[in-house]
Amino acid sequence: MKNIILKHLFTIILILTITIISNSILYAEENIIQNQNDENYNITFNKQETPFEEGDTIEVEVKAPSHCKVIMKIERTIIEENMTETSDGIYKISYPIKQGDNTKNAHVIAICKFSDETEKEIISEDVLSISAFFFKVRIISPENDSKVDQYFDIIGRTKPNCKVFISPSPKIGGVTPFTTDNSLGAIEAKSDEKGYFKVHCGFPIKVPIIKLKYRYEINAIDNEGKRSLPTLLNVEFKK
Repeated sequence: MKNIILKHLFTIILILTITIISNSILYAEENIIQNQNDENYNITFNKQETPFEEGDTIEVEVKAPSHCKVIMKIERTIIEENMTETSDGIYKISYPIKQGDNTKNAHVIAICKFSDETEKEIISEDVLSISAFFFKVRIISPENDSKVDQYFDIIGRTKPNCKVFISPSPKIGGVTPFTTDNSLGAIEAKSDEKGYFKVHCGFPIKVPIIKLKYRYEINAIDNEGKRSLPTLLNVEFKK
């Protein structure tokens, strides 16, 4: 008799558990569908094909009722920032990626808090990735392994107000690529307040017959003396 009672009790608990889980899944799906279809709410951000890195900025805009508190979050991160209502029912925030931020295929989420203490969650349809574990330099131009003229510009981005060092490696026949002021060795530059830098460099001898490939190593040092991971740029000089 005792075994029969326990068996029935186990069955009841199992049914209740399944019901609760099913209702939770349905509720979550309904919320997502409601967020996507509700014209009074919307969330967008500046998408890009590559992961956001340190120095990049995520621009988030949310459409929601006026005079509520909106908090922006990114899935699987500790990022949580208050948004500012810039016009009637439009909330915005510019979030600069910081060293240590990292996630992959994450939704941007907005939490709207109202005066009656209710909340509404808005989830972006698109996803983003962030890769800022390490301090590094990103080369914008030229592309790696591209062909360049005898003199060309290296444009890149890193932390703001950093010293940037572009080192030709190795020397070819004792000749080192140099800037137009004929400085030899590592070429020093400085990133601006947004992290951008530009250096004019090249190879002093034009060799029209052979195919000449070259490698540059780019490093940055921030105001605290922290050194970035090295970035390698391979180029081929046009004949």
